[in-house]
Amino acid sequence: MNAPPNFLDNIFNDGMVLWAARLLLISVAFVLAIGGVYVIVSTLVRMKNREWLRRAGPFEVSELPIEALAGQVDYWREQAWARQREVELAEQALDETDEKAQRFLDNMDAGW
Repeated sequence: MNAPPNFLDNIFNDGMVLWAARLLLISVAFVLAIGGVYVIVSTLVRMKNREWLRRAGPFEVSELPIEALAGQVDYWREQAWARQREVELAEQALDETDEKAQRFLDNMDAGW
């Protein structure tokens, strides 16, 4: 048996209400699609510009610790380059010492 029409059946029986409901659903879908495209494009642009997330809800990273860490990175990078140069100089000195020792041994074998 068919149940008697309820409140929603009576409302959606009208063609204009049905048309308005469909228009509302299409409008909501359009707005959500535009919002999604905006979020994706915005994220890609920020990634391209190397802008990183610094704040999310109650959590925030201030600029001072980031700058301090960047300064430390620069300092240790300079220290590493200086130590690398010292290692290169030590290797050159060691090679020269090896050559001199080899010449000395060759001269000793030749009977100075």
